[in-house]
Amino acid sequence: MRYSAFWLFVLLIVTSTLPAVGDDVVNGLKAELFGDQELKQLVTTRIDPNVDWHWAYIRPDKSLPLDHFSIRWSGYIKAPVKGAYKLTLMGDDGFRLYIDGRPVINEWRGGFVSHTATVELTGKPQKITVEYFEYDGGAWITLWWQPLGADRPAIVPGEVLFPDEENANAKVKKNPGPARTLG
Repeated sequence: MRYSAFWLFVLLIVTSTLPAVGDDVVNGLKAELFGDQELKQLVTTRIDPNVDWHWAYIRPDKSLPLDHFSIRWSGYIKAPVKGAYKLTLMGDDGFRLYIDGRPVINEWRGGFVSHTATVELTGKPQKITVEYFEYDGGAWITLWWQPLGADRPAIVPGEVLFPDEENANAKVKKNPGPARTLG
């Protein structure tokens, strides 16, 4: 049986290990989980180590419906090196990305979506917000970055993401796990 490159990529993503979230995580992003697609019916909050989730056909949280939910991740990103980065969001269904309150990616529509934008990261804490909604079917979203000149993109690692400015300016206490790369 022959598979397209897209489905092999999806299989790789779905079967990969998800990072664990513990109470002692000081890095990562604040995740607000909503029981609707419009980011209005807040159900619960938590700290997620990064934006790399591949739920497929299971709930991201027992308090959410299987379909028709949304999530907002917010906090700070602190790039290790100042410069231009390509940021890529991929997912099913829609998403938006803001850096310092400025819209960078807006793909608020259903179906498999992928979008890349180039942004200047300062090497200092900058506000980041990722919004996602799930309509129906498989659910996943992932945020990748690639400094200009780098060989390939990688998942934005948890050690550069922080739930608040205080942690963004403090020394990182925990690494939530290795980043996966394409290729």
